Amino acid sequence: MQKVVDIIVTVFLLAAGVAFWPFGDSALCRITAVVSLLIFVGRVVKSLFGEGRKDESVGDAPAGMHRFLTKQSIWIKKCCEQTYAKSKMAVYLWGGGPMVALVIIGFLAQYPAQHVFTFHAPIGLLFGEVLTVITWPLLCAQGNWKKIIKSLQKNVMKLFPTDEAREGYFADYFDTDDHYTLVSKDSDDTTYTITVGKIYWSSIWQSGVINVVFAPQVEHIEIFKEVIVVRINRVRTYTTHYVAEFFDRNENPKKRPIARFSFVSRESLNAFLTLVSERTEKKIPVEDLGTKKI
Repeated sequence: MQKVVDIIVTVFLLAAGVAFWPFGDSALCRITAVVSLLIFVGRVVKSLFGEGRKDESVGDAPAGMHRFLTKQSIWIKKCCEQTYAKSKMAVYLWGGGPMVALVIIGFLAQYPAQHVFTFHAPIGLLFGEVLTVITWPLLCAQGNWKKIIKSLQKNVMKLFPTDEAREGYFADYFDTDDHYTLVSKDSDDTTYTITVGKIYWSSIWQSGVINVVFAPQVEHIEIFKEVIVVRINRVRTYTTHYVAEFFDRNENPKKRPIARFSFVSRESLNAFLTLVSERTEKKIPVEDLGTKKI
């Protein structure tokens, strides 16, 4: 479906360039035709030569790190592709929307058809094309899964500075079967994976953020619903997620959490707590703090 839409957009750009070019007495039509044809040529060249041979590897890394990154790249790459596809459709709508809107406005205002097609249509399309060209680099960045993998690698290095510590984490991670792995989805996209190992519990987000808890260190867990309130021009926006905070048994339990995991739903949080309960034989108490507003 996505390829069909891409072909339609490419053909439309060619048709727009050919349609507006004959109106040489209108600088607006000529400029729109040139821009449309340039974008058309760029899309054709990229489709023929721009993809090249894709490198699916995660790059050079020690054996344990390479194995870990390769496993994460499978679902992170899929997430990036899904996000890229959805965002591309939105960008296409931004590109064609202004032209459609201005053409409708022109006819509703009862302008002559020639005026609508030589002024409203080209100025709307030109505006949409400029907007698309500006936003396209941001769109491409969403599909750059390798950049996320590099970020994940750096974050793992920060959490485990020594080779010995990293290999210990990787050994526990790969020794954990799928039963103790939670995959959460936001709509159709994987948002994060959580693994409840014997020694380490880890939360890996599709953005490359990783949080790790050393399980023997946990004294108790506090959970709550976190509501973030953002106020812009008297309009309040609410963002809700669910949090589990872990407290150290070797310090004052109420002093500070040693780590925290975020969840997109209460169901995901409950599923995680179930895995923890199974893994620890219900030895770690869980306290529900209700709702916190920030």
